Amino acid sequence: MSINWASIYSTPIGSILSDFTPQSFTQLLVEGSQRQLTSLQNTVTQDSSLISAWTTLQSDAQVVNGDLTSLSLPSTFQQLIATSSNPSIMTASDSSAQPGTYSLTVDQLAQAEIDQGQPPTAITSDNTALGFSGTFQIYTGSAAPSTDISVTSSDTLQQIANAITAANTGVTASTEQLANGNWTIAIQGNATGSANNIHYVAVSPSSGTSSPLYQLGLWNTSLSTPTYFSGEQLQVAQDAAVNFGSTASTSNEISSSTNTFTSLIPGLTVNVASVGSATITVGPNTTAMAQSVKQFVADWNQWVTDTQKLADAGTVTSTDTGTGANYHYQSNPNQVISSTQPQAVINTIQTVMGQTLGTGTYQSLADIGLTFQGNGQISVNQSVLTNALSSKPAGVGALFQQLNTLLNPGSGILGPLQGFYSGGNSVTGEAIAYETTQKTQTQSQVTLLKNQLNAQEQQAIIQYGQWVNQVARYSQEESLITTLFNQNTSNNSTSSGG
Repeated sequence: MSINWASIYSTPIGSILSDFTPQSFTQLLVEGSQRQLTSLQNTVTQDSSLISAWTTLQSDAQVVNGDLTSLSLPSTFQQLIATSSNPSIMTASDSSAQPGTYSLTVDQLAQAEIDQGQPPTAITSDNTALGFSGTFQIYTGSAAPSTDISVTSSDTLQQIANAITAANTGVTASTEQLANGNWTIAIQGNATGSANNIHYVAVSPSSGTSSPLYQLGLWNTSLSTPTYFSGEQLQVAQDAAVNFGSTASTSNEISSSTNTFTSLIPGLTVNVASVGSATITVGPNTTAMAQSVKQFVADWNQWVTDTQKLADAGTVTSTDTGTGANYHYQSNPNQVISSTQPQAVINTIQTVMGQTLGTGTYQSLADIGLTFQGNGQISVNQSVLTNALSSKPAGVGALFQQLNTLLNPGSGILGPLQGFYSGGNSVTGEAIAYETTQKTQTQSQVTLLKNQLNAQEQQAIIQYGQWVNQVARYSQEESLITTLFNQNTSNNSTSSGG
């Protein structure tokens, strides 16, 4: 808070004090140190920008090398895909199936058993007490459960259905209203397959019409225990069945408890959706292969773009050719790195990738549809690439294997790619380490100078107070002298007049 010195001292001294505030006094004393601090802070910002720029290019080169390593693996160009001539009948996904064509016929689908009770006495509501009690079991398959389901006379049909489902014995129960308005219970197995048929066991009472199973219309007293459902079976538990060939033959059926076959064709998973015939074809997955190649191209183009943005001083363009050409230089306002190494590495790698790479089926990247543009980026001719992958995928793989060998020789020798990004002795590794050291040292200087500035500011406040006291004393002396002078002048005037 500033002080209104003019209201305290109605002399020129008051005006001086009002104009010369503690802030302006302090600013004058620390101005030199503040300029030095600003300069150091700008240096820290520049170091941070350089570290970020070098790290970006390091990451770009590492990603490109990872793409190239992947493309040099034979497995990349051995990817297969399984397609069905009728996906509504079956679909397939491959893992390691042999290329070929397979004709299949789906005879039946796997399904779970669904039973509907036929109560001997009409049940007019699913929310009214049924008046019977007892204990029973429901289970699927061959292993009887240890869980008993108990019913009391106050239980409703809905409560009994809920209890059956909650018992977790492999079935789900629900209530249904029939066309005549009466209600019944439905029991559905949770798993498909003939081995998962549903069993009903009367526990207490173990027989007779008093059993809750009998009252629900799920069990007949004349049947042995355990037994299958004796009411209306809406759907039988069955396996899915498939034949090789275009006609059904029960003698050659291959079954599955679900609608998924994992051993029908080695290395292939087949999912059946309806009965009928379809042809499954296993062949090269050109789409996946092309995507791997295009990912390499996209990452290379990103590296080129980042290098031009962060490390190029500018570009030269011409408006004509020959002797009449006019050249124009456009500086790069985004340049952070002044070193020429990033662009030199790009140029070296581009030279390697643009040459003839071997004597195989494809001898250059251009043979598979990859060509360099004037700005160093790669464009992709999709049709040429697809044709190459469809006809000779191994040849495309061999081309990238040769390219990887040239750029990454191995045996302890770092090629231009790894030499740029890999390890502390790489181009980017050394640059990042140097700039990090510079930043750390400068930050230490900033911290030291800030401490000095704080001390200077504290000292300035003390000096300002001392200066104000001195000025105030001078002001008081000046006022005293003025008063004495005025009195003396007044006395002389009085004496002269008398």
